[in-house]
Amino acid sequence: AYVGGLLGENSGNLTNSRSMVSIMSYVNMAGLVGVNSGKIASSCYKEGYLNNQTNTTNEYTAGLVVNNTGKIYTSYVSGTASASSMYYMGSSDYVKSNNNVSGFVYSNAGEISDCYSNIKINQSGKFASGFVYDNSGKINKCFSTSVLENNKTSNYGFARMNREDGKIDNCFY
Repeated sequence: AYVGGLLGENSGNLTNSRSMVSIMSYVNMAGLVGVNSGKIASSCYKEGYLNNQTNTTNEYTAGLVVNNTGKIYTSYVSGTASASSMYYMGSSDYVKSNNNVSGFVYSNAGEISDCYSNIKINQSGKFASGFVYDNSGKINKCFSTSVLENNKTSNYGFARMNREDGKIDNCFY
């Protein structure tokens, strides 16, 4: 099962949309869309929290999309903006999970371009990554300023895993 702040699944075109919800759940969860096989452009998840309290090892959490096989352009995940800092320093907006967690997309086999994540990531289970957890697609001109907080040494600033067929270009943490 997938929970999304706006849609559980997108196979069409989602543009100029935003989600500002706070969700607590026990299944795969994302701030905007659970599963994307379509196109997402100029959309965001911001100023909310995602708290996945799963007790299993196959339920994941991501700021924008859990599973992407489509295309995502000019979109972002962010905590509440502040004039005093370039990255989110607050405590009320976050992405948190008892299992693996990522700031933007959990699993990417599609295309992502001109996107960013800037939110606190808190993980008490296995691994945390700032932008993408598992990439076998294409990511271009993206960045993460997400702050990773956990009690483990398993923090990955931008990506946890870039597979053999994955391509990450002009990206930074």
